[in-house]
Amino acid sequence: MKIWLWGVSLLLADAAGLERQAFRAYQQRDWAEAVRLYDAYHATQAGTPSTYDNLGVALTSLGRLRQAEAALRKAVQMEPQHRWAYNHLGFVLREQERVTEAIGMFERQIRISPKDPYAYRNLAGALAQDGRFEEAEAVAAEHERRTYERGAVYIDLACTLNSRRHPEQAKKYLDQARGAGVERSLLAQETAHYYLALGDLPRAEEQYRKLAEYRPEDPMVALRLGALYFQMGQLDRAAGAFGKAISVDAADRVTLRLTANTSKTVPLDELRAKPGPGPLGDLPVDLGRAALLVRARDRRGPACAEFVAAERTAVAEAWCR
Repeated sequence: MKIWLWGVSLLLADAAGLERQAFRAYQQRDWAEAVRLYDAYHATQAGTPSTYDNLGVALTSLGRLRQAEAALRKAVQMEPQHRWAYNHLGFVLREQERVTEAIGMFERQIRISPKDPYAYRNLAGALAQDGRFEEAEAVAAEHERRTYERGAVYIDLACTLNSRRHPEQAKKYLDQARGAGVERSLLAQETAHYYLALGDLPRAEEQYRKLAEYRPEDPMVALRLGALYFQMGQLDRAAGAFGKAISVDAADRVTLRLTANTSKTVPLDELRAKPGPGPLGDLPVDLGRAALLVRARDRRGPACAEFVAAERTAVAEAWCR
């Protein structure tokens, strides 16, 4: 009997250690490790609403949306009043274009926590995504009454319209955000998005350069600026911006992939086959193309030949001469 109890206590101690390690990885945004550890924990224990919610967030960050949805539904099944799980589940559903379902999740979040400004902000964004702009504006006004983050909800509405290539309508919300005193980096980022939707790359560059001043330690700003320079044919500046992203935060999950792909030991075919997590900054430049450019930044040798062969443009050929 004593041996059995000792074995049970040892198992519970191991499980508690796994949960602590998983939560530490989650806090450090090491999403792949967090998923591995939470899966190991759930293999031995029933888990809690919080462990499944954290697992869902980690899976979402890795782009594994169907698995994230399953984890988050488990969290709300275990705790029907878990407002953050509904928040995260709504986000996952929006990402899958299941907007009506997402609206239901955010409405449930508001019923659970009617004073939470984030619930209104999320609901406004989902309503805008569904084309229900009058309702979205009414909910946005409720958010403004409850938050200190003035104007952020209007940035969300502008982003939705810019993403759907309706910049004329987006400008209305950018103006509202500006009038509400929105934080300057949010305004610069979405104004850049607006100019990209208009096809005005020089003005988008102005806004991204402002954003780089406001967020000098944000690798995604450097990556987006690099993508913009790439699209404009300014390959030296693009390579420099991509290099800066690596130097600013070499541990960021996106720059880690860029760094790995810039290694000359990565075969060209593999680089083309695994370009990375989608375009950077709403431009047709992904991490595969960025990595090829960084590999070729000395502008000579096999790496440059690979870059020219992949791009097949006069700009790339002229740059590598």
